[in-house]
Amino acid sequence: MVHIAGMLKGVDLNDEEFQFLREGVVLRRSVEMFQWDRDRTSKEGFRRRWAVTVIDSKGFPRGKLNPLVMPFANHTQTSLPIRLEGLGMLRLDTSLAPLLTFYQREPVLDADLERLPSDLQGTLRVTDGYFFRGRDMQHPSVGDVRVSFYVVPGADVSVIAKLRGRTLETCVPNTAGRGAGRMRRPGTHIHTHTHLHKHNTYVRIMT
Repeated sequence: MVHIAGMLKGVDLNDEEFQFLREGVVLRRSVEMFQWDRDRTSKEGFRRRWAVTVIDSKGFPRGKLNPLVMPFANHTQTSLPIRLEGLGMLRLDTSLAPLLTFYQREPVLDADLERLPSDLQGTLRVTDGYFFRGRDMQHPSVGDVRVSFYVVPGADVSVIAKLRGRTLETCVPNTAGRGAGRMRRPGTHIHTHTHLHKHNTYVRIMT
């Protein structure tokens, strides 16, 4: 294994469906729709809330039905290859991409509204840093939609992983539990450990 400190290199990323442009390592789109849901804590037994997937309203009372489909999908775009500038230019194996979780919110701006494709022009507006489809996001109605974006920025990180050629990979732990890959952003406290077990590999990212 090797221990390398370096800079994750951000690139220009474009969510093509919305023509939303930002620089980073990962760009994630989150789509929420305002819907009815069951609520055991309320007298009525139902409440309305934002949700990232369709809530099945089959069996709900009349007047409490949700749309059958989401108008847009959630989407994640990753810069490939993922580059780490340390001792020369290294690559992170693509299996590590889901573990880059230090997202920061990227508010939607008026300039982003102007870049929307023609088929979305006039259907969305910018409200509180979201693309919003509806009448009033402070008092939403069932079926209203809001779209937000998050970026994993280029950042200084510290990586302990297996080096194969110029690629940093996950490590197969030995029976003593050693040999795990790690990643940390320098200057941050370790609050959580995120573990991934897949195909007999083990990676820990500390943020």
